[in-house]
Amino acid sequence: MNDVLFSMEEMKSIMMNFPHPFVEVTYQDRHHQLPTVSFVNPAFNGMFHLAERDAKYKPASFLVELNLIEETLLDHALDRVTGTDGPMIQESYCKPLAKWFHVTIFLISENKVGFIFRGASPDIIDKEKLDTFSGSDPRLVEQLKAYYTYDPLIYGVLDKTAELETYFENTLDLLTIVSLEGEILKINGEWEHKSGFTKDELTGQKIIDFIHTEDYEATKEQFQTLYDNQRIDEFVNRLVTKNNETVYLEWRATLLDDSIIAVARDISYRKSLEKELHERNQQYLDLVEQVPGAIYQYQLNPDGHHFFPIASSGIWDIYEVTPEEAQKSADNVLSRVAKSDYEKVAASITHSANTLTVWEDTHRVNLPSRGQRWLRGYAKPEKHEDGKIIWHGYIRDVTELKENERTLQSEREYFKTTLLSISDGVITTDLNGNIIFINHIAELLTGYSKLFIKGKVFSEVIALVEDETETPLTNPVKEVISKEQVYSTGDHSVMVLPDGRKIGIEMTASPLFDVDDYLSGVVVVFRDVTAQRQENKKIRKMTFHDTLTGLYNRLFFEEELKRLDTPRNYPLAFLYMDVNGLKLINDVFGHDSGDELLKRVASVLNAACRHDDIISRVGGDEFIIILPNTQEQDLITIRSRLTESLQNEHIEHMKLSVALGSSLKASPQEVVDHLLEEAEADMYMDKMTKKNQREKEAFESLASYFFETFPDEKRHGEEVERYSEAIARQLNLPAWQINRIQKAARYHDIGKLSLPKELVKRTKEFDDQQWQEFMRHPESGYHILSNISHYKDVADAVLAHHERYDGNGYPRQLKGDEIPIEAQIISLAELYDIMTKEMTDGEKRAIDQVEKALNITRDKQFRADIVDAFMDIIDWNTGEIIASQIKNH
Repeated sequence: MNDVLFSMEEMKSIMMNFPHPFVEVTYQDRHHQLPTVSFVNPAFNGMFHLAERDAKYKPASFLVELNLIEETLLDHALDRVTGTDGPMIQESYCKPLAKWFHVTIFLISENKVGFIFRGASPDIIDKEKLDTFSGSDPRLVEQLKAYYTYDPLIYGVLDKTAELETYFENTLDLLTIVSLEGEILKINGEWEHKSGFTKDELTGQKIIDFIHTEDYEATKEQFQTLYDNQRIDEFVNRLVTKNNETVYLEWRATLLDDSIIAVARDISYRKSLEKELHERNQQYLDLVEQVPGAIYQYQLNPDGHHFFPIASSGIWDIYEVTPEEAQKSADNVLSRVAKSDYEKVAASITHSANTLTVWEDTHRVNLPSRGQRWLRGYAKPEKHEDGKIIWHGYIRDVTELKENERTLQSEREYFKTTLLSISDGVITTDLNGNIIFINHIAELLTGYSKLFIKGKVFSEVIALVEDETETPLTNPVKEVISKEQVYSTGDHSVMVLPDGRKIGIEMTASPLFDVDDYLSGVVVVFRDVTAQRQENKKIRKMTFHDTLTGLYNRLFFEEELKRLDTPRNYPLAFLYMDVNGLKLINDVFGHDSGDELLKRVASVLNAACRHDDIISRVGGDEFIIILPNTQEQDLITIRSRLTESLQNEHIEHMKLSVALGSSLKASPQEVVDHLLEEAEADMYMDKMTKKNQREKEAFESLASYFFETFPDEKRHGEEVERYSEAIARQLNLPAWQINRIQKAARYHDIGKLSLPKELVKRTKEFDDQQWQEFMRHPESGYHILSNISHYKDVADAVLAHHERYDGNGYPRQLKGDEIPIEAQIISLAELYDIMTKEMTDGEKRAIDQVEKALNITRDKQFRADIVDAFMDIIDWNTGEIIASQIKNH
């Protein structure tokens, strides 16, 4: 080549930034005498932890000692690369590093040879970063590790030679020389491949013009770093291609005299893998958060310090401790353990630590807000080399399970005591089945006296049938005589008494043998198990039925779903239902009314559905109906019938309404769980699309009932609204706030709905208990309005309309500007309306007395400027508002 591309100084500057270990060896003559290391780059020193002076100018034979190259290769390297068309590549195993390297050998000048060692360096792989992606797809992790260790073959030193130009144009990295002003002076062919622009389109342009706009400032800062004579290492930005696509680049660059030498590597694939890993890890974490209970790691250090390095958010539900508190110290968690269980829990942890066996325990905790709860935990220990032990575990609340266990145990004890206290009836017969003996209990059970029954044939006086079908049962005496074996009538046997009554019995007939071991007769032992069978039915109902509504529960639903999911029941339809307004009913009228709402819904469902349909209450306000052999049109009809039937029912003056969703299984290939999810999604769509309409109808029903039942409250609300609007306008409040005040004033006493009628009408003076109950109506009003989207913005004003400026109000004893201005205005308007209208004694206060009374309230009951505004707009001769006096009339 005639043109000089780079000076030797430029070449060495480039190699200083080169990512792979590089060594330059100088041969003293063509006979290969005394080859010496004349240059090494920082990557080489970093690989062997050498200082530059430790390698430079040493005999090149130390490369052989390091097992980096063979001695014969070192001796003949100059001849071999001189006589070939380009660089050569050898493989070498370095024992000190226990690694394989690709060694690229190329000619630099007449007596200089370059060696590039390409392989996975420890500092390239960020293993710690990869290890944090717990729970991710292991194949993806391995793929990313492989990418991190990948480094494309970059060889050749930028020199005057043709080999250098070949390297420059064929390397997979983007090489460039940029002026100090950021103008592209020279690029290699890889730029055309990555950017889509030609060299002519790029050369002479500002490199910043091809960088993503979001990376401008960071890129400019890197230029400043170079101007300050500092290197750039591993800086990442995005290149915008000709097709407006983005390519992630990782840069290394250094300043050389009046230009910048830079090498960029396309890391887009690595970025995409990192993004996918992050997304999968997030999915894993999201899944963990959905698991009931808490998933955790518990760590015990050799010094005794213990804590929870990882805990899902569910730990709050279990211990009422945040994950952050658990990470600080396990004492924050274990302090919740009941005192009577603490030593047992501590001992179980110690045993698990000493034996490295699984920790399992059931114990009680005392929680600040929920009292005593039962927990059941499971964790597997793992001991580390540094002596610490980490348990990976899961814990959940089993309080309800424990309560059920106690209930069942009590019932078992009851049955046991009952059975032990009841004596058995005994009858014996001869070989012909004639009764020869009967005890007193048998007389009572059969209804026959001893005198009557003795000598009678057993089958003629003892009638046994199957419980449900009433089919006659096998004669137990005859069965024993024929087979000489014990015979039991089974669990569904019933004895029909002389008066026609039936009792459930357990009966066992056994052979009697004489002294010669010959069959001599039969003994029949039986007991009345009618009560026991009734109790068993009750338990079964308790197990599979919801105690409130009498409908099937989730357990029965899940079992029945498995049974019904067969082709003979297809199409198998599902109706998913959510009751609207339950929270509002509970908040306003109490949980008894909420329970009544659920029972009314259950009653409607029972009446509207078919005999074979399975109706289950699967949650607080959620119901699912399984409808076997239901065509799509039938499903639409049933759905419509349910909606219409529910709308004809009322609870606390509100129409019943539900959100409905449905799905249909027509073939075995369809998955039931997916269809249930489809029905649930359909239900939520129905709930959301009609939410505002249903809330509006519910609130209007409540308000209409309230004002129709208490006409004085309607008049009072209208007057308070009128006065409040006038005060707000006099204070020159904005239109939106005036509108809010009007709404709040109109319904400021809506909470009285939850009071007994006599308290609303105030027919007599209240005693202390009645006052306490009456003073809860602002909170009830708040609960009503906060459940209605259109009125949420006025709920706080209604809650505070009985607060006083001096802090002596109720229900929260707010003071001063803690009280919303809307509430203060409504409170003043309400007081004025009460003072100027008929009192309980039928008298009317004089206007001048009202004026004096209001003047006293400044900065005591009301803010002074609100009182002043009201005083300015009232005609104190008539007590009416002077409209012309209002500033914002």
